Amino acid sequence: MPQAPSPATLAAEARTAFDQSLRLIHDHPEQHGLIHAAVHRWYALFHQATGVDAFDYNGSPDIALPSGLALGASAAAFCLLEGQRTAVFLRGIEHAIRDLQQQFPGERIRILYAGCGPYASLLTPLIVRFSAQEVGWHLLDVNPHSLQSVQRLYRALDLEPWLLASQLADAATFVMPTAEPFHLVLSETMQRALQNETQLAIMLNLLPQLQPRALFLPQSISIQGAVQRWQPYSTEVVPSPTFQTFGTVYEIGQHSMQPPQETHLTVPTLSTPGGLSLTTTVTVYKNEALSGNDTSITLPKDLHQQLRGNEQLLFRYQWEPHPGFVCEVAETSRILSSSQTD
Repeated sequence: MPQAPSPATLAAEARTAFDQSLRLIHDHPEQHGLIHAAVHRWYALFHQATGVDAFDYNGSPDIALPSGLALGASAAAFCLLEGQRTAVFLRGIEHAIRDLQQQFPGERIRILYAGCGPYASLLTPLIVRFSAQEVGWHLLDVNPHSLQSVQRLYRALDLEPWLLASQLADAATFVMPTAEPFHLVLSETMQRALQNETQLAIMLNLLPQLQPRALFLPQSISIQGAVQRWQPYSTEVVPSPTFQTFGTVYEIGQHSMQPPQETHLTVPTLSTPGGLSLTTTVTVYKNEALSGNDTSITLPKDLHQQLRGNEQLLFRYQWEPHPGFVCEVAETSRILSSSQTD
C-alpha cells in the first residue's frame, strides 16, 4: 500500500500545480482541454487533503434556505471541475486584486468569499500569485461540512497565513464588519437564470454593504429573454439551437442593486415560431465573462413555451417554493417557471 505523502510534500505539490496551471489559464485561455486536466489535478490534491469526494452526493446533503438551496460539500466541490468556469473566475479575480492594489497602495487586500465551499476553489490557487502580506481572505459558508473541509485543507497545505477567518454563516443575512472593511467580496453560488441557489439573495444583501471603491465579483449577472430555434436536422451535423435575444429580464451587479421587479417584454415579429428561453451572461470582471454553453451556470433555460411572435410577456421573480423567474404569456395566461426542473 503506497505511503501517503507528508504534509510538506503535499503542500509543495499543490504550489507547483497552482503555479503551472495558473500560467496556462492566463497565457493560453483557449486551451480548454489542458485547463480541464489542470483543474482535475487540483481536485485530486484537494480530495486527498480533505476527503471530500465531488462524486459522492450522498455524503453531504444540500441545505434548503429561505433564499434558495445551499449545495452540499460534494456538489460544491464538483463546481471546480468545470474548467472554463474556474478559469474565467480566476483570471477575473486576479485582475481585480491587482487593480485594487493600485487603488489601495500599501494595504493588505481583504477579501470576503461568501459561499466558499469545501475548497475555496476561486481563491486558494492564488496563493502562488500573492503573498499573505498582500492579500487575506475571510471564508464564509452556511454548510458546516464545507467549512470543516476548507479548514482541513488550509491546515494540510499550510495556507493559514492567508486566512483572516473562517465562519459558519448565511451570506444572505451576513453583516459585514465596518472596522476592517473588505476591499473585494466574491460569491459564486448560482445556477443558470438565477434559479434555485442563493446567489441573488446574497448579492442583494452584500452589495449595499460595500465600502467605497470596493468591488463585488461577479460584477454583473444579466438574464435575457430569447427565442430558441433548432437548426434543420442533418445526418452529418448534430442539431444545435440558436437564440435570438429580445430584451433584458433582469440585471444585478454593482451598478444595479435593486431586487427584481415585474418586467414586461414584447416578443418581436418572428419569421418562424420558436421556443421561449432565458439566457444568462455572467461578467466576472471587465472582459472576463461567461455565457451560452461556456458553463452550466449560463446554459439557456427552456421555459417550454412556443412563441409565434408579438406575444406580451410578464416576468417576475418568485422565492418559493423554489427561487427563479416565472413568466406569464398574456395570450395564454400560462405561468412558466425557470425554477422548474428540466
